[in-house]
Amino acid sequence: MPGNHHELPSLWRDGKIINLGTVGGANGGSATVNDSGVVVGAAQSAKRDPFGEGWAYSLVCKANGGPCRGLQNLLLGFQWKNGVMKQLPTLGGNNGWALSNNNRGEAVGVAETAYRGHCARPQVLVPEAVVWGPQDGEIRELPPFKGDKVAIAWGNNDLGDAVGSSGPKCGLSSGDYSAHGVLWRHRGPPIDLGTLGGVTNNYGNAINNHEQIAGESDLTGDTTAHATIWQNGVLTDLGTLPGDISSSGNAINDQGQVVGQSCDASGNCRAFIWQDGAMTDLNTLIAPGPIELLYAKGISSDGEIVGQGFNKETHRVFGFLAIPSSRTGAFKQSTAETRPRLPSYVRSALLDRSLFGRYGIARNDNSRDKP
Repeated sequence: MPGNHHELPSLWRDGKIINLGTVGGANGGSATVNDSGVVVGAAQSAKRDPFGEGWAYSLVCKANGGPCRGLQNLLLGFQWKNGVMKQLPTLGGNNGWALSNNNRGEAVGVAETAYRGHCARPQVLVPEAVVWGPQDGEIRELPPFKGDKVAIAWGNNDLGDAVGSSGPKCGLSSGDYSAHGVLWRHRGPPIDLGTLGGVTNNYGNAINNHEQIAGESDLTGDTTAHATIWQNGVLTDLGTLPGDISSSGNAINDQGQVVGQSCDASGNCRAFIWQDGAMTDLNTLIAPGPIELLYAKGISSDGEIVGQGFNKETHRVFGFLAIPSSRTGAFKQSTAETRPRLPSYVRSALLDRSLFGRYGIARNDNSRDKP
């Protein structure tokens, strides 16, 4: 929004941006949209969070990663359908977030219970993974993996499967949720997806209708993580782009194509697509110029990709839609290797935009260089 003080959920349709509104508060963010145009995400209510848990720190307005104004209010999952914004229920607690939806009227995410669980501050109430729907007002908990205490659902498919992560501690930092990447098959008990050797940062991020799962997992020693694909019970390391040390698989379509981001040791990230056993920098598939594609968030069954990019001339971060050249001829193959050198405020903002501090709890400092 003008002034970079507020962030609102939106839908891009037919070349226009539609403001979806909130549930009474100042800010919100979209998560996914299904084939019928139903959007889910999280938006603030007008009510102040009585425990000051800070869920709204995940809504980033400033170019340097600063939070939006009004972050003291509650954050709630929503469903937007046919122009109507509807608040989704919690498990008796205050906050929630819808992170994915399918074509059968179900959404998944995380919602607070009414129970205090000796959580790491600022978290007070115990949050759990949930599925909403398909009936209005319906909510059901997805249990953590055996021995864990909390879970979060990141994605779902049209079969009713959900994927996410599960962990031993109650809090909002990366390690609290992510001891196990998990699959809830048809709302059944969680299945451990395995790891690449690490004991934390293990995620199932997205699942297609063939039960192939895109995610990420720490390597042995937990110093870095790689993008993964899980299929037929086997977890496979997708590696990184040349010269990078970490990667994340964020989405997968029914053709088994995975998109995400690959980053070097300084936090310079590039969007990638993995297909036919190989990872390709998306920047080599567009015409050379000032645009850097940093982060791929979603991919349709037609191969259309959405994510975030950076314009080196205007110093602005923007959302992008990339359409395969086989359909439009709009993009040309570039043989030059891309190696972005992003300003620190862009790197910081990208990290802070990761929900619940996927790479560490959202920071609130003034040490970054400004545009």
